[in-house]
Amino acid sequence: LLLVRRKGLRMMLVNGSSVPAQQKVFAATEDGIALFAKPIKHLKLKVDIFVIASVVVNPGTGCRVGEPAILEELEYKALREARAVDSETLVVSTVHEAGVIDSVPRLLRSEVSVDLIFTPTGAITVENPAPKPLGIAFAKVPKPLVESVPALRKMQGGMGLSPSEIEVAHDLDLDRRTLRQRLRRRRRNEPSSAAAKSLAFEVSAMHVEQLPEFQRAACVRTGMDEATFRIRLAVLWTGKKLLVPNPRSHDLVVLDAMKIYPDQVYFAVTAEGVEALGEPVTIDAGLRVDLFVISSTALNPANGCRVGSEENSDDFDYRLLRELRALDDATPVVTPVDEAAIMDDIPSKGVPCHEVPVDIVCTPRRTLRVEAALPRPRGVHWSEVPAWLADT
Repeated sequence: LLLVRRKGLRMMLVNGSSVPAQQKVFAATEDGIALFAKPIKHLKLKVDIFVIASVVVNPGTGCRVGEPAILEELEYKALREARAVDSETLVVSTVHEAGVIDSVPRLLRSEVSVDLIFTPTGAITVENPAPKPLGIAFAKVPKPLVESVPALRKMQGGMGLSPSEIEVAHDLDLDRRTLRQRLRRRRRNEPSSAAAKSLAFEVSAMHVEQLPEFQRAACVRTGMDEATFRIRLAVLWTGKKLLVPNPRSHDLVVLDAMKIYPDQVYFAVTAEGVEALGEPVTIDAGLRVDLFVISSTALNPANGCRVGSEENSDDFDYRLLRELRALDDATPVVTPVDEAAIMDDIPSKGVPCHEVPVDIVCTPRRTLRVEAALPRPRGVHWSEVPAWLADT
């Protein structure tokens, strides 16, 4: 029996014994599932193996980082609520060899640890799997997701554990070890690897998501570059407002998580999604930005002085929002960067005055807080705005 999820948390069941031998491969595809799968009204079966996707995974503890756009974590917890899975259910993950990292900490309590890992070169049995979630903490599930999935609404009505019970069950004293050694080794071996670069962005973004400033924020501004892709997803998945520049018009637009359906989130953070779903920011919008995420080419962690990219409008957006009084000196500015971008010899006098200094630096292996950040621009210096940007 193959149990799959289609739209939302709608569980479907494919009975392998009823599928003709010549159609078994087709039955496992999306079109085949639509043809052969049958909906389950009452989940009274026992799941023996739960297969889950991972970006990176620790072979010692099974701690992993999943894909924010996939509902597998929530699916596991929903099945746990329904008693279809328990502590005896084997959790298996397939991952690329480069994604097996023995220093992955448990950054999120909601991440489901695994018991068995399959890579292209073989299988790895996890010796000491970390405890798995016991249920759903509804306080952390976006309201649009709950409202769009009948099963979640029913569970929220009294079937599952309370958020406090789940938090107590997972209040673990886990070491948050860094990824320094493995990332450095990977860089030496594959200095131009796209996989290594993507992994660095993923881990830097994870550190941003764990910041108290991010967790408290109701509205977060990010750019539209690759380094902030996971952060954009996390903003919407945690029910916040996402402020981004429209890549085509360069206007600032707002994406409100409460107005976006769960199956639209992945599309919403793309250039096409921003243009289709974003709401333009007006002067009288009364917007308040709680966290400003900015990209950097290089920076000095001692004073927050940085060199931005000419390919985006991060610095201009900051100054424009300052003009609109949407942020001030108390608004934290954070940048996710690769470790190679850290340079202690960047002088503040050698950088254009319109570059916005930062308060917090997140790299794949550490989070740095700037002790003596430089003053920030208080508005727009129109003489320094590129003509192409002013015309738009």
